[in-house]
Amino acid sequence: HIPLFAAITLALFFVPIQIGLGGIALAPSDIASLLSLGFVALVIFEGKTHKLFHPCIGFLLLFTSYVFINGMLNRVPLVLLVTETVQWVAILGLLGLLYAYGAFDDERVMVYLTYCLLVICSLVAAWHFAQGYQSGFKLLGVSKYAFGVLCSLLYLYRDRIRAFPVLMLFAFVLLILSQERKALLGFCLLVFIDTLFLRRLIQKTLSETYTWTVLLVGGLIVLATVSTTLLVGFDQLADKLEITQEDIIFANQSEARWVSNLHRKLLLANGLDILLEHPVLGVGAKMLPNYMINYFNYDELAIYTHNFILDTSIEYGLLGIALLFGGYFLFIKFCFNTLIDNKKSLLLSIYALIMVFFVAVNTTIILILLLPVMISKKRHHSRQTEHQKQADHNHQSELPIPPITDN
Repeated sequence: HIPLFAAITLALFFVPIQIGLGGIALAPSDIASLLSLGFVALVIFEGKTHKLFHPCIGFLLLFTSYVFINGMLNRVPLVLLVTETVQWVAILGLLGLLYAYGAFDDERVMVYLTYCLLVICSLVAAWHFAQGYQSGFKLLGVSKYAFGVLCSLLYLYRDRIRAFPVLMLFAFVLLILSQERKALLGFCLLVFIDTLFLRRLIQKTLSETYTWTVLLVGGLIVLATVSTTLLVGFDQLADKLEITQEDIIFANQSEARWVSNLHRKLLLANGLDILLEHPVLGVGAKMLPNYMINYFNYDELAIYTHNFILDTSIEYGLLGIALLFGGYFLFIKFCFNTLIDNKKSLLLSIYALIMVFFVAVNTTIILILLLPVMISKKRHHSRQTEHQKQADHNHQSELPIPPITDN
């Protein structure tokens, strides 16, 4: 059953387990991605490479190629360069393989994924409760990202979810208890934009869509600024946001080992300094910690900045960030142009963009970023003729491993 198999495979990205193989710790999602490369190779050897490519994935292929070329130009150690390149190739290979077998054409994949995430979130919460934690479900690694994705998918596919009100309430309570503020912000923004704007814009012209979008973004920025200032006070806010050279030089790094906010403040400041020194091509794949360690007295403080966009900018330069997120914003523009068909992709991409502002680079976040692209559609399914549907069936049947049908 392809939809169920695809959903379970995608859910592996949120499983907080690592398996030791040959001295290397691999997550189940890493193993699935690497194994998928073998099947991708079969498709390529059959001369059907084009079937692996989603129409909107071109900018991701370009960025992945750039990752390798950038590493060569920056003389990144071969092991680090191969690791980073294989990570992107493996994820794209897995998603491409699922696309080739029509998994993303069936909404049941996302529905089944929602149920899988519900199970994962319930188990993660139960484990934390058993350990004496009533909130802050962050001790099991990447599983903390499942709470926001669960709420988002429940909302987007609510018409296909059984007992939606009960499950939505349960998932939202878990999200609040998880204390994943970035995920809560992303989910609330998703619901807000859909409820107050997109439903009213579906029948509007493209120019009106852009007008309302600009007004929406501007209004949200003003609202967030005013609300934050009123909530914490201007003086306190200025003190929190102040990152001067004196702050960096005289920072108490011993305190930063235990105070998360101070550590993140230093990471952002030092990361920006590294970016300014290597603005165009960056420092190369996996090299950020090697440069960050020069700013700290304690090696354990030299980590990524907890900001996907800044981390990517530092390692791949402004050219790399332009390729990745320039392409992503073009994809969002495409979703606006086909709002009726791709409203779910648009809303999920908004959630993904909120997340990448506050988290470090990892395979789970990469999946969250790419998932809206893979579920997007080029045309409305209701307009497909029987001839087109039969052509799609033949398209899959020619693959090395024929798809499993319900019959």
